[in-house]
Amino acid sequence: MLTDYEDITSRITDKPKWHDSNGTPRYNNFHPRDVPDIYAREAMLFRIECQSCGQAFDVADQWKPWIDDLKPMSVWVEETHSWNYGDPPRHCFEDNHNCVAGDTMTSIERVVLEFWKNDREWVRVPELEGIPLDDDLDEGPLDQVQEETWATRKRNAEDFQQDTADDWDDELDAKYVPNPPPVSEKL
Repeated sequence: MLTDYEDITSRITDKPKWHDSNGTPRYNNFHPRDVPDIYAREAMLFRIECQSCGQAFDVADQWKPWIDDLKPMSVWVEETHSWNYGDPPRHCFEDNHNCVAGDTMTSIERVVLEFWKNDREWVRVPELEGIPLDDDLDEGPLDQVQEETWATRKRNAEDFQQDTADDWDDELDAKYVPNPPPVSEKL
């Protein structure tokens, strides 16, 4: 879960245009020089959604060649059509949105908006832009898993509520309803 940066957002009435990889709100148009890693060699602006409420965010991430021997971001995006941003920027209670769980849930990555490479200067790579980051934006495997997960969660919540209510009724009955006196056969 990312920090809410309320100390910044409470003083600025404009909505952020994008968020960096730390969830920091950014108010200028995206440029890769503004990503939070000065050693980055690739940077991408892409759209994600909160998997709880569906709110969309434009976010940026970056890659540098000497970390964890990962493939370059460009290769990863081109080959797998995926990238993991993590939790979405904090939004649960802004403007009475009340999403509740979304801030703690991994976001759904949707599409590459801008892609840049840096070899002494930042150069845009348009052939990597517009690439969907989910195999099928409407009926992808993630969407199917998500639907099944929500159906299971709903069933589990309903079962839990019913079980809790039954237990509560039994507890109340045992505590507050006195045992009726035995019925006498001599009435």
